[in-house]
Amino acid sequence: MISNTYLDIIELCFDFRKLLQEQKTSSLKRILKPISIDGKFEEAIQRFREHRKIVDKEAQTCHMIEAAETKALVQAHKTLVEVDRKGLKYTTHFGSQH
Repeated sequence: MISNTYLDIIELCFDFRKLLQEQKTSSLKRILKPISIDGKFEEAIQRFREHRKIVDKEAQTCHMIEAAETKALVQAHKTLVEVDRKGLKYTTHFGSQH
């Protein structure tokens, strides 16, 4: 989804550049038709807001997955430590019986 955001940014830059070039070519155009950023650029801002919501949701999902994986690794480590500790006790106990 981040790629869509970058694409929108690139398109917006091209549109803005085109608008500036049109204004640059004619002094009369600058006077009679000043740069209007209301319509097209408001739409772009709205698209960026929508992209942000989607990217935030994706990031939240990634954090939840990473947290679950970390929890599973910690639990697996605790289990291995416990088995290892018990294994050492059994070895020690077994060794003392002989």
